[in-house]
Amino acid sequence: MQTVGRHLKKTTMFNLFKKKKPTKPAPPAKTVDTTQDEPDDAITYIYSASVLPEQYQHRRVSIEQWEKADGDIVKKGEHLCKLELENVYGVSIKIEALADGVLEIFKYSSNSVLYPAFLTENEKVCTIYKDADKQKILELKNKRFRNIPIVKPDYFSGTKEIKWESVAGRKKSDSYDTGIYDSFIFFTDDNNWDKLIFTFNNLDNKDFIIFKYPTKDYKLTVGSKISFLFESGEILEFEITNKPHKHSEHSDWGHIFETRVQLIAEELEILKTKTFSRWQIEFAKTGKKITGVIESPDTQFSVNKLAKEYYDLVQREITDYQPLTGKQKNPSDTNPESEECYVYLMIDLTNNYHKIGISNKPEYREKTLQSEKPTIEMLCNKRFPNRKIANSFEQALHQSYADKRIRGEWFNLTDKEVQELKETLTS
Repeated sequence: MQTVGRHLKKTTMFNLFKKKKPTKPAPPAKTVDTTQDEPDDAITYIYSASVLPEQYQHRRVSIEQWEKADGDIVKKGEHLCKLELENVYGVSIKIEALADGVLEIFKYSSNSVLYPAFLTENEKVCTIYKDADKQKILELKNKRFRNIPIVKPDYFSGTKEIKWESVAGRKKSDSYDTGIYDSFIFFTDDNNWDKLIFTFNNLDNKDFIIFKYPTKDYKLTVGSKISFLFESGEILEFEITNKPHKHSEHSDWGHIFETRVQLIAEELEILKTKTFSRWQIEFAKTGKKITGVIESPDTQFSVNKLAKEYYDLVQREITDYQPLTGKQKNPSDTNPESEECYVYLMIDLTNNYHKIGISNKPEYREKTLQSEKPTIEMLCNKRFPNRKIANSFEQALHQSYADKRIRGEWFNLTDKEVQELKETLTS
């Protein structure tokens, strides 16, 4: 493949673009010395066809492929992207960074789009920030891993369906077209094609984690278990209790099936705040296990980001949103009517917030939370003869202090309200 750039003089390697200061209007098209140092803290690239090699100036140009992404740290001379000339085959134009800094992209590649988005004269293509602060880097990461929600109201039932059009910046112009843009796709760590696919939905005012799988890889059956391990040592285990149903069909992957497991408040809190490190699928019928590692900080960031944005979205969209506070029991499990259970009150001494929760073993629950945050202490708890009654009592307390809810089971209570709860839970 011929590279036009290597036949250009060193000082005109970037003459496909003009440069401008972000705070000033773009100068008229001209050839510039791209090797000179600039005092600005940012370099913005502006496309100009007038400086293309003469034989190509009548051709339209599109970005074939970006080698870097929003928020990436780039080095001077590093390859940024490749340009494609319309109806010119075997020729590519490589674009390199003019300075060290953090990249922001304004014109994306269109390698999987039927009709490419061609560059226009004086169009802003990208900027390199030479001295980006943490806030700017976070802003660019949020842009890169953008999540696009879909909220559909059901006017007859009074509920809303919350799903996703796109997750973590994935879009139909990605180089591999899976047809699954609303989910994360993680591959196993032994380099085969087995994969974990999941996302978050709210259906009938309930929180769900949705698992999908291609039938060409494997099948999830009732009783199969999917586990998430976090760097904090916590493990979330999701057991398949509903028969999967067909979601879509893809030419390469075969039929895509999906099933859902209801999320509880504590699981959602972990997904929002803890670093996801490994996953495992254990198949009910064979006992076979497949595993994968989540090593990329960007991937870990995007999982936390989706969980946070999902939670914020349901808080805004669902009237009187109440996340599930305990796992539902399978019929084969011990009858919950016979389980002794406690409603407890805890305090986080760092912010003086209080947790109203439920547990079969409140002392063990206290130790579990203290392993995450040593400043959490049990204040009091009340025993109930079974979980059903305890759960009803807990929900009544949550409703009574709904206006003081911070998140999940945590509340910002006054001293008087704390005293009232202590009297209630010790009588």
